[in-house]
Amino acid sequence: MLVHPAALVTMSKQQQLTERLSAIESAIAHLQHDLDQLNGVVLEQTGRLTTLDESLQRLEQRLREHGDEDHDPRDEGPASR
Repeated sequence: MLVHPAALVTMSKQQQLTERLSAIESAIAHLQHDLDQLNGVVLEQTGRLTTLDESLQRLEQRLREHGDEDHDPRDEGPASR
């Protein structure tokens, strides 16, 4: 079977486009995986921050209830050794 040279060029370009599309699809799949992992980390960190914020609020409330009203521990410098 004889193939016209122009057909070879067209098939070669089509094959190149197919390979490029495959590479792009693979890259997108990897990026989606990375995005899913990052999303999980963000959700985990958000939960930790929420827990820490709640703990801080409880501690501040305890200080207000039991501490000196005029004294704010945040006004103090580092502890002396």
